[in-house]
Amino acid sequence: VKLDLISPDALGGYQKCRDMRKALKEAAKLHANFIIQRNARQGNHFITPFPVVLNSVAVASRPVALRAEVSTASVSASSAAAPTPVTETDFETNNQEEGVDEADISKSDGTYVYTAYGDLLIVLDTDGNEVYRLRMPPIEPDEFDPLDEKEVTKDEPEDEPEVADKQPKDEVPIAVASPSEGVPIAIARPAVSASFIAPRRFVQRARIVAILLDIESERLSVVVSGYGHSIRRSLTIYPEHKGGVFSSFGNTHVRVYNTKSLTNKRTLTFMGFQNLNGNYRSARSIGKNAHIVTNTNMNNYQYLEGPLARFQAEFKDLDDDEYIAAAKKKAKGLVNTYAAQILKELQLRGNCKNTVKVVLLQQGLSTDNDMMNVTYSSGILNGYAEITSFDMSAKFRRKQIRAKKSGMFLPTSWFQVY
Repeated sequence: VKLDLISPDALGGYQKCRDMRKALKEAAKLHANFIIQRNARQGNHFITPFPVVLNSVAVASRPVALRAEVSTASVSASSAAAPTPVTETDFETNNQEEGVDEADISKSDGTYVYTAYGDLLIVLDTDGNEVYRLRMPPIEPDEFDPLDEKEVTKDEPEDEPEVADKQPKDEVPIAVASPSEGVPIAIARPAVSASFIAPRRFVQRARIVAILLDIESERLSVVVSGYGHSIRRSLTIYPEHKGGVFSSFGNTHVRVYNTKSLTNKRTLTFMGFQNLNGNYRSARSIGKNAHIVTNTNMNNYQYLEGPLARFQAEFKDLDDDEYIAAAKKKAKGLVNTYAAQILKELQLRGNCKNTVKVVLLQQGLSTDNDMMNVTYSSGILNGYAEITSFDMSAKFRRKQIRAKKSGMFLPTSWFQVY
C-alpha cells in the first residue's frame, strides 16, 4: 500500500481520473487493513447484531430559576432615553471583504427586498409591501421535479395533507371455538378510532438556506435544502439495494432567477438549477460569479466495514488467521467497487484536475501501524468538501447551470468549511 503525505504537489490535482481512482483504492486498502486487523484481535464472536436498548436513567430535576421581574418604570425611563432612530440608506450585506458579497437570507438591490421564509421566496418593495412570493418545488418521496415551483398569494392557505376521514366501524363478530363444547361462538371485536390509525401526516417542505444577488446582471441565486432523498431516489448511479458513498448527495439545490421581469410582469423568471453534493455550509459571490461550499460525510460502513465484520456468515467458525486470509480476499473486490462508486457519484465528467490529491494530512509517520491508525481514526476518506462555482449571468441550456467544481477529501465532515 502506498499513499503520499501532504505536500504542495497535492494541490495540483489529477491530470487523469484513473490516477485518482488508484489513490482512492490505496486509501481504501489502508482502511480495510485496519478493519481486518482490529476484527482479528477481537476474536470470533459470531453473534447476530441486535439493536442495543439502554436502560433508562432517572435524572434528578433541578429547580428552574424564575425570570426576574423588571420595573415598568425603569423600562419607560430607558425607552424615553433612547436616541431617535436614524434612517439608513445602505441596502447591501454587511460583508467582511470589499467586493466579496456574502450569502444571506435577505438581499436587496435598492428597489426590492428578497427574503426567505421556509420554502417561500418573498419579494417586498422598499416600503415593506409584498410584491411577489414564490414557493419552491415540493418534496416528493420518489422523484424531484425542479420545474414544479408555484407562485402563491399572500392570503393563500397552506396545502393541507390528505387525512383519512372515516367513521369507526361497528363491532365485527369473530368466530372462535368454545373451550367447553368446541362450538363456534361470537366475540365482539372493539372498534378502533380511525384517527388513531391515520394521524395527521407531517408535510416536509424544502427550506431556503441562502440567497446571492448580482445587481448588475439582475440575477438572483437561491440555495435550497431538503431534496436529497428525492434526488438520490431518481438517480441510477447507486448499486441495487445500496445507498451512496456520499451520505448527503443532492442535499443542496441552487436555483437562478432573473429579477428584471419584476418591473413589468411582477414576477421572477426561472433561469436554471443545479444539484450539489453535500450539505450547504457557506456561499460568496464576486460580481456575477457565485461560489457555494458544501460538504458531506462518507458511508464507509456499508462499503467497507460492514462486509468485513466477523458476524458475516462467510466468516463463521473461522479462527483469526483464517478470517484474515478470507477477509483480505474479499477486500480486494470491495476496494475496487468503493473507488469506482466514489468517482461515479462525484460526476466529474473526466476532469479530476480540481480535486486535491488523496494524501495523509501530515508530514511523517514512524511505523506502518501508525499509518493504519491515522487512516482509520483521523481519517482520509471520511468526508468530502466541494466548492461549486458558476456565472449567474450566463444563459443556461436546458435549464441546467453549467458549473465548475473543486473538492477535497477530509478526515471528517464535522467542522466548518470556509
